[in-house]
Amino acid sequence: MKKYQQKNVLELLETLNEAHGELRKRIAPEMAVNLLADCQNFALRIGEYIEEIEGEGIRTETVGLLAEYSEIAFKISKGEGTTKELQRQLFEIEHSVRNELKPNKLEVVFFPYQLSMFDSFRSVYLAAKADPDCDAYCVPIPWFDRKADGTLGKMYYDGDRYLSDIEITDWRSYNVAERHPDVIFTQNPYDGINLVTSVHPDYYSSALKEKTNLLVFIDYGLPYWMPREPIDGTLLPSHTLSDLYVTYSKEYVEQTRYLLKRGVSAGLLPKQAMARERVAVLGSPKFDAVINTKRENCVLPDAWRRLMSGKKVLLLSTSVGAILQGNEKFIEKLQSALETLRGRNDIVVWWRPHPLSEATYTSMRPQLLDQYRSIVREYRVGGWGIYDDTPDLHRAIAWSDGCYTNESSLLFLYLATGKPFAINIVAFSPENLGKHSSNDFASALEWRIRCMRSAKGANIIDGNCTIWWHAFADMDVIHKVEYCDFLERFIHFILHEDEYPDAELYRQLKLQMFREFVANPDGTAGEKIYEHIKKRILEGI
Repeated sequence: MKKYQQKNVLELLETLNEAHGELRKRIAPEMAVNLLADCQNFALRIGEYIEEIEGEGIRTETVGLLAEYSEIAFKISKGEGTTKELQRQLFEIEHSVRNELKPNKLEVVFFPYQLSMFDSFRSVYLAAKADPDCDAYCVPIPWFDRKADGTLGKMYYDGDRYLSDIEITDWRSYNVAERHPDVIFTQNPYDGINLVTSVHPDYYSSALKEKTNLLVFIDYGLPYWMPREPIDGTLLPSHTLSDLYVTYSKEYVEQTRYLLKRGVSAGLLPKQAMARERVAVLGSPKFDAVINTKRENCVLPDAWRRLMSGKKVLLLSTSVGAILQGNEKFIEKLQSALETLRGRNDIVVWWRPHPLSEATYTSMRPQLLDQYRSIVREYRVGGWGIYDDTPDLHRAIAWSDGCYTNESSLLFLYLATGKPFAINIVAFSPENLGKHSSNDFASALEWRIRCMRSAKGANIIDGNCTIWWHAFADMDVIHKVEYCDFLERFIHFILHEDEYPDAELYRQLKLQMFREFVANPDGTAGEKIYEHIKKRILEGI
């Protein structure tokens, strides 16, 4: 029996208890007889409900006690016995339900959509799957592109692309309303308000809310700009509808709590929205994947191995945020970076665009779609670098020696490796931007280390942020200085770290930042998340 089924039975017994209250009021004899008949039949129906759940031929003490209750009610209606006997019998039934019909197994279901985002579930799913007291289901759900007019476009389904260690249940065969799982895990925060994609509307948080005891949201993205002091922001459906929001940093918890309180004050949320703890700082399964993915366990195409032979690897990551904020400048800087990297024989580029890049251009920047496609086509035909549009981000992180990325959640993931990374800024264009003429990376490295030493999170400005990520950028946005030939100098650092006395200190400071901000930074976040949720369900918190 599941937790919610046991709860249903106890609620039905409470209905009988309320009927007993009416019987004690010395109502008219005819009414009392009718009410006793109702109690008798109601008890038999509760027994039938239990038998349906437990299975045919399975006799339980509880069903036997309900049958006895029905007989007592019948006798009282004939003038034999008292309602006190009926009340005592009801107490015994309730005791039996709480002890004999304890939930024997949890049922939890994960509703991922894009395979590339399953890393935000993976370690939690594996922990649940390993628990003999839990039935864990992975049910990939369909998702859609958005057309330019906002309507749903092509449907996609990734359920046939998972590795064999993940047991897949077809979304058409898992009836969530009938099964009413104890826990539902979601990862899409938007419901219907995302302008680029949408999961199937049947799996919006609003549609799942009443079909489980605990709706849990684990974000596939990692918010990286975190304020020191809470600021106004947007409440997404994941904030307002989930019973539990799992995040990796206590700083982000404070921001989320602030938004929830503001939502209650503005009447957007009911007062009970703050009645129980809705945000838990438990880490992220995405960090588990970074920490636990080893090069030797990754499968690489032969063509990639040939390109990488004897060379360092630079991960070039491009994000949706940069596409939307950078517009033509993003295209410009992408072309410039690829031109700088083309023809080098000491480092190979591993370009990994965000999986929704083309969908974003189609839906929100259609005027730039052809230019972007042309860049991708030329790069792939050239064959001088790796183009990775697979779902496996963590293979790229494990095999790369450094990373050049836009501002995105990859920043925190790469921070966990201790390896060098740099930010290619496209969303910031200060006026009167000067040029730094230094021909090596030393000055930029000194600036970073000075930032990181001065305050937790490399925050050296008097601003409301916990991490000053621009300390890792290809420009100094405080002093309005752009480093000349930054990418070449960054590559030199990756290739010749031994020439930089502060390289090891730089690595250790990055790892220290990661450990200070992230809960369970040792690769066990998935286990801790599952343990927390299991305890919460079993204790009825």
